[in-house]
Amino acid sequence: MKFLFFVTGILIFSASAIAQNPGFVLKGKVFDSKTNAPVANVSIYLNESFTGTTTDAKGAYQLRIPSTPAILVFSCVGYTRRYFTFTTAEKSDFNVPLDPSLHEIPEVLITAKRTPVSISDEQDLYVTDYDFYDSHILLLGHPGKRSVETLLVLMDRQGKRILKKEIRKGENLYRDPFNNLHLLTADTAYQIFYDGKDIQLLYPSNKEKFMNAFPEFLEIYHNKILLRQYAFEDQALMYYFYNPADSSAQRFWVEATSEVYNKVDGLRNRIPITPDGKGTSRFDLFNSDERFIKMAYYSPIFCPLEIINDTIYIFNFTRGVIETFGSRGYPTDTPTAMSFQREDGWQKKLYNDQTTGKIYTEFKQNGISELREINIKTGQLKPRVIRIPDFAFISKLMVQDGFLYFLYEEKLFPHFMRLYRMTL
Repeated sequence: MKFLFFVTGILIFSASAIAQNPGFVLKGKVFDSKTNAPVANVSIYLNESFTGTTTDAKGAYQLRIPSTPAILVFSCVGYTRRYFTFTTAEKSDFNVPLDPSLHEIPEVLITAKRTPVSISDEQDLYVTDYDFYDSHILLLGHPGKRSVETLLVLMDRQGKRILKKEIRKGENLYRDPFNNLHLLTADTAYQIFYDGKDIQLLYPSNKEKFMNAFPEFLEIYHNKILLRQYAFEDQALMYYFYNPADSSAQRFWVEATSEVYNKVDGLRNRIPITPDGKGTSRFDLFNSDERFIKMAYYSPIFCPLEIINDTIYIFNFTRGVIETFGSRGYPTDTPTAMSFQREDGWQKKLYNDQTTGKIYTEFKQNGISELREINIKTGQLKPRVIRIPDFAFISKLMVQDGFLYFLYEEKLFPHFMRLYRMTL
C-alpha cells in the first residue's frame, strides 16, 4: 500500500528549482488571536504538495517538513488563513494565532421575512460561479451573458468590491480538500491567491492531471487522509482512512445496493483499494440486458459523508439511517433512522454549515426551493421551512455562517446572473 497515496499525484505542482536544505519537524499550537482559545481541526499543509496535518482538540500539531525553503499554510473555517515561509529549520515551538474572519452584516438584512437580497448588483457581472475566500466572496463571470471577456471579482460579504481582475479564460472555481481555491480553464488549473493587493494565479498545472489527483480525496481528518471509493459500476461505496505516517489504509464503512448484495458474498473484502480511487471487480455485475436496465433505472449509490463538530456522519440513504464515526473509524453512536428522503420533491443534496454545525437538505416544488434543517440526533427534519419564494430554478446553493447564498438569473434585461443571500 506504500504507493497508494503517492501515485495519485501527491506533488501536482512543479518542483522548485531552488536548492533545498534538509527537512525538520515543526510543532506547536494554533490559537484564536482574540480569545487565546486553542483552535482544533486547522488544516496545515505545504503549499505546493499534499503533505499536511491537522490540529487536535488542544490546538496542537506536528508536521515533518521534508526540505526548505517551504511555504506552510494554516487554514480553518471561520478564520483568515495564514502563510509562513521557512528557509531554515525551526528549532522551537511554532505557535500560530489565527484571526477570526468576521464580517459585518447590515442590520436591515436581518429580518423576520428572511428576504433574499442581491449582493452582486454593484459588479454588473453575469456570475457563472462563486466561492468563499476567507472572509471574502470571489465571483467568476462575464460583463454580459454572451461576452467572451472573463473577470474575477473579489468582494466582501456585503457586496462591496475589493478588486476586479480580467483574466484570459476561466470555466469554474474548484476548492480542493486543503481548502485552496483554484481557477479551472479548459486545460489548466491555477491556485488562486489574494495577497492583499491583487489576485494571483499560481502553479499552473495540467487540468486533467490536477483533477485526477483529487476525485476521491475528501480531506485531512486527525492526521489521516479521508478517502472514498466506488465499485461495481457505482453501485457500491466505501470510505477509508489513509495514514501517510505508515502508508496504511483502514476501511471503516461499506454500503451497496441490493443488486450488489444479491450477487456478491463478503462485500467488504471484494472491493480492493486501488490507487486511482475506483473499485474493480473480477466479474461484471450486470449482463447486457441488466446493463440497459441499470442505465435506465439505477443511479449511483448515494451515501454522502459530512464532518460535523469533529464527528463523521454518513447519511446512508440506501438503508435510511445516519451513522456516526470517530477519528479511529469506530461507530460512536447507534444508527439513527431517517425517512425524509421519501418525501416528494427531495433533491438528494446536503448543505453543511461548518461554522454553525447545522446541516440542511433541499426540496423543490414547481421550481421553488425549500431548505429544511436535519436534526442529526433524531434523524428528523426540524419544523421550520426555509422557503425561497419568487426565485424559481436557483442554482449553486451554499450555506455559511448562518446565511444561504445562491445564483439567480434575472428575467428582465440585462438578464444578469446575480448572487443572492438570505438569513437562514
